[in-house]
Amino acid sequence: MINYLIFYGAALLFFLADALQKITSVNQHGWSFVFYRSIYTTLIAFIACLIFSGMHSFPEKSKALEIMAVATCCGLGFYFYIQAINATRFSNVGSLSIIGTVFQVMIGCILFKEPFQWPLIPIMLLMSAGNIMQLFLIRESNGAKFVMLSVFFWTVGYAALSRVLQKTNVLWSVPLMEMSILLLSGLILLISKSKWTVPVVYRPVFQLQMILIGVFIFAASYLNHLSFQQIPISVISFLQLTMFPLNYMLSLKIFKEKPTPAEWVSFIFGLIGFGCYVWMKQTNLLH
Repeated sequence: MINYLIFYGAALLFFLADALQKITSVNQHGWSFVFYRSIYTTLIAFIACLIFSGMHSFPEKSKALEIMAVATCCGLGFYFYIQAINATRFSNVGSLSIIGTVFQVMIGCILFKEPFQWPLIPIMLLMSAGNIMQLFLIRESNGAKFVMLSVFFWTVGYAALSRVLQKTNVLWSVPLMEMSILLLSGLILLISKSKWTVPVVYRPVFQLQMILIGVFIFAASYLNHLSFQQIPISVISFLQLTMFPLNYMLSLKIFKEKPTPAEWVSFIFGLIGFGCYVWMKQTNLLH
């Protein structure tokens, strides 16, 4: 039970951080925002680790490098997430992200040799229907494209991270991950000579928001990493689905969004897929 509470605590903190990132990333270049946000999250995470743990628990060099390599994949996921929340409604991003369960099943079968269960096919189709429809049947499909890329990179990254975390200190994995994202975004900005949206960082409100994001991200990442260390990925996939309807309704309430018909259809298909998944679990059609 305590492991499940840890997971839901992480989910709540991530939702708060994502809502703030939706607000603060408006009209900013993607990699530029990732870079400045990661400065705050990295510093806060390192300071917190030094206070609560100290350098004596720092992971071995090989494990630290593994975490940073995995975090590069997660950094791409975060970049595409920022692109997604600026390309479509926040609620729609949450709705389309249900396809992450499909990616988790596929990665589990390919990387972890988990047996594929044929009753999952109709569920996977329902969970993918919203993304497919928005990608090919409506004119503004960038949001769906960025969501799919974001979820794919996050899923691959966390699947790899779950293995690394079995043999290393969870607390220090957070600053190492954030530092890797910071280095990745800074390098891409330098190489691509992308636009830097510097002036906004001098606003006190922006700095306060970044500090809050950093605190939320550190706490959420630590709890999330504990979850991936202690809970099987297949179970985490189910727990993530249970947050799907609540996150959607909260997004509509907080941002006062009015979904398009296509977005409502995407949500309904995802909700049906979630319902079928729960029913099959309860009737032992899925193990």
